[in-house]
Amino acid sequence: KQIEDLKQRHFDVIEGLKNLEAQGESRFNLLEKQIENLEQKQIAKIIDERLSHFEPVLLRLGDLETKLKDTELITQEMAKVLPRAIREATTQHFNEKTAFSEYEKAGLADSLQEPVEHCLRQSVKEDTSSFADILFPVMGPAIRKSINESLKNLVQSINQTAEQSISPQGLAWRMQAWRSGRSFSEIVLQKTLLYRVEQVFLIHRETGLLIQHLHQEGVEIGDSDAVSAMFTAIQDFIRDSFSSNKTEELNSVEIGDYTVWLERGPYATLACVIRGIAPLHFRDLMRVILETMHARYSLLLQKFEGDSQPLEPCLPLLEKTLQSEAKSDAKSPRFLSIPLIGILSVILLALLGWGYFHFEYQQRLTNYINALQKEPGIVVVSTKHQDGKFIIFGLRDPAAAEPQEIIQHYDLSDDVKAFWTPYQDLTPQFVEQRIHQQLIPPSTVSIHLQGNILYLKGYASQDWINKAQAIQIAGV
Repeated sequence: KQIEDLKQRHFDVIEGLKNLEAQGESRFNLLEKQIENLEQKQIAKIIDERLSHFEPVLLRLGDLETKLKDTELITQEMAKVLPRAIREATTQHFNEKTAFSEYEKAGLADSLQEPVEHCLRQSVKEDTSSFADILFPVMGPAIRKSINESLKNLVQSINQTAEQSISPQGLAWRMQAWRSGRSFSEIVLQKTLLYRVEQVFLIHRETGLLIQHLHQEGVEIGDSDAVSAMFTAIQDFIRDSFSSNKTEELNSVEIGDYTVWLERGPYATLACVIRGIAPLHFRDLMRVILETMHARYSLLLQKFEGDSQPLEPCLPLLEKTLQSEAKSDAKSPRFLSIPLIGILSVILLALLGWGYFHFEYQQRLTNYINALQKEPGIVVVSTKHQDGKFIIFGLRDPAAAEPQEIIQHYDLSDDVKAFWTPYQDLTPQFVEQRIHQQLIPPSTVSIHLQGNILYLKGYASQDWINKAQAIQIAGV
């Protein structure tokens, strides 16, 4: 009976589990259908909301398309924006920190050049008198200044010609002009000009600030800013003290053995410090250079406030003014006797022989010094002549070439003494030599020097690694 009861209970439990499984499956299907209905309602709601947002956008797109097709409306809108756009482009590309090359890249001048030229040309054709009235205040003083300069140059040329014509030297030059077929004035200019432009200053006209300054090599210079201020102060003093209408300008200043020529533009003044007598056409060169700088860099010159870096492109133009011309004075012909000519010839030959050997000796010295200066690891500090010897003082890296081997090529062993102070050259080739000499790396280690950082890669013993980490190498 107990076994039968247990079987019956087992059967009842199995039936109960089947009933529970059937009920759970029906409830799960019902829940799944409810979830699907809920998702469909929410998706439909979201789609309706999104479509409600797109409707005004589509309307605005339609309005924009209509405006884009209306050329008259576009023209009106552009007329409102174009002036401000040009002002913004001008402010962006012509401020004091913008170089002229960046301005060219902007393309603003290229874009406006053709229409502006066309407008000006058309306006001049239609009404010439109005342009004449506009240019009259500018052209009048310019023409008067040009005539005055021409008269000054003419008077100076006449004075020079008159002084040379009545001298024996002038007569000899007239004979030379007749033989060569050139004008007498050309011969006079060729024989008498002796000048050198030692310094040139580019000065801002309104503020008197120095823009650029160049000078010949070996010329002792003082405070260039102070010199620039001095020129401005002198000009102001002359104009305030002696100019009736306050418009006359100072064209030249005599300072001891120097003459300062000044040329002015709308925004800058060019001052050249000249030793001797400069040719008359040099002032024309100054004018051309000043006009070229104003044509290229007028906006930068106008807005200059002390920063000369944007105007460094002016330096090649200023270098053209650093001219020099030295002519030996011509001597009037003299008639010499034959014995005197013979004595002078012997003296001349002796001088020529001494001059040749001296020149050849100096040339060998120069070549030797140049060879030392070109040699890596050798620095020539100073040289001097003492007790018939040529003394050299310098620095030499122990790994550099031996100077005694170099001097053998110039046959100067008995004439030159050198005193070399050891130093360590930090160029890569000498640093790498010191690395190999001090580290003695094994074949399994590769060495790479990049800048002042040494990279070691490979395999080595721990003792060698410790040595490499502890050693100090100049240049690493």
